[in-house]
Amino acid sequence: NFTTFREQRSKLMNDSLIAKVIREDDIDQFQEILSKTNISINSTIPYSIFEACQYVNRSESNMPTLIEFASFFGSFKFLMMNDAELSPSVMDYAINGGNIEIIHILEDSNCSFETALDAAIHDQKDEIVDYILDNKLKEFDIDSICTAIANLNYKVLVRVLDMLYENANEYDSDGVTPLIYASENNNVEIVNLILSIDGIDVNKSDAN
Repeated sequence: NFTTFREQRSKLMNDSLIAKVIREDDIDQFQEILSKTNISINSTIPYSIFEACQYVNRSESNMPTLIEFASFFGSFKFLMMNDAELSPSVMDYAINGGNIEIIHILEDSNCSFETALDAAIHDQKDEIVDYILDNKLKEFDIDSICTAIANLNYKVLVRVLDMLYENANEYDSDGVTPLIYASENNNVEIVNLILSIDGIDVNKSDAN
């Protein structure tokens, strides 16, 4: 009914029970759901029209697994203890959620940090950027530069400025240059900065 609909909408949260218990880290109820239903521990969270966080509610065909959802909200250990499958994207969910403890656990589980640094730059997670660099899990590269420019992460941009001067015409892994990203963002300051670099190729198009 309409009253129930309004109540759910006001919560701005996924209305499925499995999403609710993971979000609240209710281990007892989560165990009960698994024991009484045929829900797989590696299944995905149902899509919800009420969920306000688009990162965990992308589309009906592209929803996070239970452990990805849990990584984002910090309720993670029970799924790990029950051998939930660690997907290639689980690290990105943990980074976006900003939970350093979960990132430690994933590191101990030998999860890849290949995209972790760019994810942390994209999400403006400075503490996680520092953790990745300090522990030599990944280093700044052209992708880091382009991610910082595309997402207006000025703190990282200051740190990679010397690298930008040396690699201003380079493509990132998507075949795009720093100047193209800056231009697409209509960021006049960064565009002017890049145009001031000796040898900048203003006519270089993307690789595609």
